[in-house]
Amino acid sequence: MSQKRNELKMIIITILIYLIILKALFYFAFNKKEIKTNFSSHLAISIIVPMYNERILIRKTVNTLLEIEYFDFEIIVVDDGSTDDSLKLCIDSFENEEKVKILSQRNKGKAEALNNGIKHSKNSIIVCIDADTLVKSDVLERFVELFNDESVAAVSGQILVGNSNKFLSRIQYYEYIFCQNLERDFFGKYNSIITIPGAIAAFRKNAILSIGGFFGDTLTEDSDLSLRLLIAGYKIQNSKLAMGFTESPIYVQELCKQRRRWNAGLVQVLSKHFKSYTKAKNIFLTFIVIPYSILNRFVTPGVSSIADYLFIFHLIYFNSSYLALFIFYIFIDALTIQYLLSKNTIVKDLPSVIEIVVQRFCLRQILLMSNVLAVKSFFLKNFKWDKNTRQGDVKI
Repeated sequence: MSQKRNELKMIIITILIYLIILKALFYFAFNKKEIKTNFSSHLAISIIVPMYNERILIRKTVNTLLEIEYFDFEIIVVDDGSTDDSLKLCIDSFENEEKVKILSQRNKGKAEALNNGIKHSKNSIIVCIDADTLVKSDVLERFVELFNDESVAAVSGQILVGNSNKFLSRIQYYEYIFCQNLERDFFGKYNSIITIPGAIAAFRKNAILSIGGFFGDTLTEDSDLSLRLLIAGYKIQNSKLAMGFTESPIYVQELCKQRRRWNAGLVQVLSKHFKSYTKAKNIFLTFIVIPYSILNRFVTPGVSSIADYLFIFHLIYFNSSYLALFIFYIFIDALTIQYLLSKNTIVKDLPSVIEIVVQRFCLRQILLMSNVLAVKSFFLKNFKWDKNTRQGDVKI
């Protein structure tokens, strides 16, 4: 019996090490430097900013949008029935700005706010940006250069944490770079990005309209739209240079709520479109990306947490063989992440190996909690959009 338990522990650690090596191989094999091209200056752009109770950041966001250097664009702020003074702040601050259009609707949700903005837009390229997301002045140019390819219907931006001054937000800062952005860049090479980040993304308006616009029947309207575009045969690209800086949760409870929504929304989207994507021609999407996403979101955090708890148990009772194996795993994990971060020009402050070990341990426990909450929400049909409290300390 003891031998079987030891074999199981060995299997768990081996799987985790394999996943680390696999992610590293993705980087080395496919992380090519993005080259700036001559962009299509004839493409005018409409930026849509959905807003609900965003009084803390909305003016800062719109002001950074007004600083964008591009020949022809408009900004459409859509207030989704805010109960604070967000709408009044917008009107007072920007009603005389020629580029800014402010719309108001009763509370219908983010998807309907985006659809309303699209309806009132005048240009062929739509850029969706969250009200808590700041951008650089070249963001539109970076998006448009990928629309030179007429077959491209959407371009995913690179979302980064803009408030990495707290312990929990610093964890997410590195996680966004190493996990989400790296995976999105890899999947984009096979036209298999299943989540274009709602915080910053660009679309051809005719492509969105051809599939019925945004739907609000899931918690993640961005994942739902992405998958519907892929099923319809459209092409989605990823831009590592079109960057958006967002505010991440700084409290454990709020981070759990955010990830619960993301994970429950992903389950909703995949179950909703199961028959469609299993019959799609995109084999890489169906047999690689979707299974990987399920494993990475739901299985890996559980397996990793089990390994953590076993480590604590054996630390107390000092089982040297397991301790040595686990320490090998966590340092391989940390060294791999540190090396990949060192190769990313965005990272200015490289964390130490010990810092990464501590951060990864904390993140695994939070992801496990959020997964439990997500599964509970899915089976109890208790879906709710939990809005996090804004701090307003986002920086570029």
